[in-house]
Amino acid sequence: MGRAGSWIWPVLAALVVVGAGAVGVVDAQRVVPRRLTTSVSTERIVLDLTVAPNLIQAGDDGNVFLTIGNAAPGSDRDLRPGDEFRFELSDVDTSFVGDPVRIFVASMELEPSDFEAEVIDAETLLVRYLGVPRPFAAGESITALVSVVAGPDFDAGVVSVTPPDDDTRFANPRPTLRFAALAVGELPEGPPGPPGSPGATGAKGDTGATGPMGAPGMPGLPGPPGPAGPTGPVGPPGPVGPPGPVGPPGTGQFLHNFNRAGIGGAVIFIGSPVPFNQTAVVGGTSIVQTDLDTFTLVDAGAYQVTFVLTTAGISLLGAATLTQNGVAVGPTFNLVAAGTYVVGDVIINASAGDTLELRATALALTLVPGDSASLSIQRLN
Repeated sequence: MGRAGSWIWPVLAALVVVGAGAVGVVDAQRVVPRRLTTSVSTERIVLDLTVAPNLIQAGDDGNVFLTIGNAAPGSDRDLRPGDEFRFELSDVDTSFVGDPVRIFVASMELEPSDFEAEVIDAETLLVRYLGVPRPFAAGESITALVSVVAGPDFDAGVVSVTPPDDDTRFANPRPTLRFAALAVGELPEGPPGPPGSPGATGAKGDTGATGPMGAPGMPGLPGPPGPAGPTGPVGPPGPVGPPGPVGPPGTGQFLHNFNRAGIGGAVIFIGSPVPFNQTAVVGGTSIVQTDLDTFTLVDAGAYQVTFVLTTAGISLLGAATLTQNGVAVGPTFNLVAAGTYVVGDVIINASAGDTLELRATALALTLVPGDSASLSIQRLN
């Protein structure tokens, strides 16, 4: 669709979606979408609306993710057949265009097949619930992926959503609408940021080629002649000595791999291992990747395991733990803020044949699309 891959300079659309094989959409950098939330503590549903991306290239077309979530702690109200959520564009030169509209959900019970969506006109999108009554719990979300066309000039406005007219289940009073900003246009490039701190010293490079011979230096002063010594006789070659004992294994036993998720990213559920789906870089024979998420230590010894997980902007605040033969070892590494990193470093003693896996604990972790996880294992002795 047009230049859908170049809508905006750095953008991150952080969405957790489950169903239809998709689990989210993220980019390598981000502009955080404006997110309007509430601190109301109620059992009724309080809608929270997010638009991503919320900046569209003027005169371009592409896709926009419209996400509504339940921001009410402790909410336990159901969605019921016929419930309708009406999204409307206002004060912005942008239009919804055509079907189909794809639906994604992040929920323990709701399914994408429970919903239908249609573009009513250029400014109105309707999402309708068709399933049996099921809870729309706190922290869960429903996302509509819809095509839009932006006008030729800079403009800004809002996207609003109107909930079903039922004050017993929805705390948003009608006709109050939840809304988020949507802008169309091009922004000038900002000034360069300050230089970053120096990185760590890299490994020593290979010895370079020998340079050309320099110019001859000035002759030195002649030294005094030394006494001539007698020439000694050439001795016979000595016998070959016996082979020495086998030394301990040297360094250079390592394995490194990373995971590259598709456009949907990856959700690592509680107790599930993190996959590493690229071709491993291996040194030596002490470490073998036996399947997508399991690593076998061929030789006994001490090993160091380091890893980095890159999470999506609305990931649950889960954690990661290294397991040895299925049992957690070392500390638990917690995600303290969605959209940041989980970083871990563990040293273990292993027997020959032990297996290692990196697993999600506490809550599920949502990883970004693209290069989202890396792991290195090094034998220390």
